[in-house]
Amino acid sequence: MNFSEFKKSLSRFKPSEIVFVGLGNELRSDDGIARLFLEKLAQQPDFESAHFIFAGRTPENYLGDILRVRPAAVVIIDAVLMNAPPGTIRWINDEQIINTSFSTHSYSPRLVVQYLNLQQNLSALYLGIEPFLLAVGNGISPQLQSAVANFFEA
Repeated sequence: MNFSEFKKSLSRFKPSEIVFVGLGNELRSDDGIARLFLEKLAQQPDFESAHFIFAGRTPENYLGDILRVRPAAVVIIDAVLMNAPPGTIRWINDEQIINTSFSTHSYSPRLVVQYLNLQQNLSALYLGIEPFLLAVGNGISPQLQSAVANFFEA
């Protein structure tokens, strides 16, 4: 997927009604890739009115912030072990989240979305980025930095 395809898949929503939520542990190399992705996405004119939250390892702490926006869509972005080449960026469907481990974390983004939907009807989308390295203390790998840069340049 590239940015053009990403933008097209979200075109049914007004950017001002989208909340992008990045998850990850920045101390574990590529597990923090969602922050870099959010930073690049926030620079795109097409999404200048969208909302961006890097929730790290505690998305439950940001539920109120998400709901205050009254979003039509919440897009959860995280490092996901998908058995794909490192740097692969793709949508993950609900069935994949239920039947596999969505992210590199023990909490379930699906539980967060279920809570949000109890409060307000919204669409939830999940964007996975295949990590290259999950070691402690190394920062984002050059492979993933390049993959994110290429995503937005294409």
